[in-house]
Amino acid sequence: MPDCQFAENDYILYINYYGLFCENVKKLTAKYKNIIIDNSQSFYSEPQGIASFNSLRKFLPVQNGAYLWGTDNFSEEIPIDELKLQTTDANQDYEKFKSNEIILNTEKIKKISPEVEKIISNFDFSKDKNTRIKYFRLYKEFFDKYNLIELPELKDNIPFCYPLCTDNTEVIQKLNKNNITIIKLWNEFPKDFPEHKFINNVGALPLYNELTAEKIISCFQ
Repeated sequence: MPDCQFAENDYILYINYYGLFCENVKKLTAKYKNIIIDNSQSFYSEPQGIASFNSLRKFLPVQNGAYLWGTDNFSEEIPIDELKLQTTDANQDYEKFKSNEIILNTEKIKKISPEVEKIISNFDFSKDKNTRIKYFRLYKEFFDKYNLIELPELKDNIPFCYPLCTDNTEVIQKLNKNNITIIKLWNEFPKDFPEHKFINNVGALPLYNELTAEKIISCFQ
């Protein structure tokens, strides 16, 4: 990691991959002053650093939206989001999911729409946390022996997914045979970065959808 001394406009961006590295976030924010935390895969993490952000649409049944925290207030007026997208499950309609991603890449910062706010207000966050923990632990029982990534213990983490990286043909064949689509979050991440070892060729086993999770687990029972 870099030295603790920064030029005025120098920053570190730390990505909390899969929502499993909250302990690292605590250590780094204690050491580095100019650090920004990418919690897009760790919705339930507390804001830390000089700024942090997460993603509503990666965790909740909404079309878009995120929370952005910072130590400074925005001085400019931010418009309300009026973009209309069809809420899509990436594991069920991947092409539509990709189409939404392309559209969102061109959007500027906006306030969350009233429609999304209403969904959030009625969402059962406690159930979602428990479901994610339950299926992450069940996946670990079945897949850790095949997984080329050594995953940390959950502790206080509420994960986005169970990241599975395997060259075991039996596992891959069983998933394919049962028409289970497992999305890859990154495609050929550059090998110049050490992260490529645990994000390339990684499938994201979903935790939010109980029917999909049970279907995956049933293939290996």
